[in-house]
Amino acid sequence: MKTIIVTNNRGGQGKSFFAMHIAWVAVLEGKRVLLVDADKDQGNAIQWVSGHRVTDPEAGKVYNFGKLDVVYTLGGKIKTDGYDFVIIDGRPQADVISEFIKNADVVVCPFDGRLGKEAVMDVVDIINKASGKARIIAVMNRVQSERSKIARNLASQSKIQGVYEFWPRWFREQACVKYAEKDGVPVWDASYSRKGTTGVAYEIQLFAKNVLGFEDKKKEIIPTEREVRIKEIKLKAKGKKEHEKE
Repeated sequence: MKTIIVTNNRGGQGKSFFAMHIAWVAVLEGKRVLLVDADKDQGNAIQWVSGHRVTDPEAGKVYNFGKLDVVYTLGGKIKTDGYDFVIIDGRPQADVISEFIKNADVVVCPFDGRLGKEAVMDVVDIINKASGKARIIAVMNRVQSERSKIARNLASQSKIQGVYEFWPRWFREQACVKYAEKDGVPVWDASYSRKGTTGVAYEIQLFAKNVLGFEDKKKEIIPTEREVRIKEIKLKAKGKKEHEKE
């Protein structure tokens, strides 16, 4: 079993977005996954996955949405037997979930364009205090410009200090994310999302595969149920037209 935590010490940085999409990608890869919502006050994990049907989750209760199990807990005491991956959507106060951090294999630290090295190092310090030996990945989210000085600074600092990795492709604000949250679906099934090898739908799957430890030799986006249905409809329509011509 592999434990992945998405956390930092600031709110509104996209923790739920990254945690849920890492979990969804693992499910698409055929793995059994438990998504832990450790931020009941602010976290959107259960709300997003359930399409806002579960707004006040019961602590410790496992909710199932298709092939994904989701549970809310803050104390760190949950049953993880039988799962390939445990993905934790952490609180803005990373030290509160130190019990999770102790056993983490990977810690993902998303930060928006306003924050920098200090915010990343806060998480590094917490992991060190918790005696954790996790792989730490910093990723820039909601970047306004491709020339972001903060992003470039984080990248250079990661090479110098060597205590965390910096994901070289940063995420920009995109409308499809809001539609995905509203509809309770991943971004690749949301309105206005780009398909193929561009856009946030491709970028988040590329990032998630790296975090999960999956190889992505072809660099292709994972086909989704929505895309399969659309393809089937097109093929059916094409066959109907050819039959009419005959």
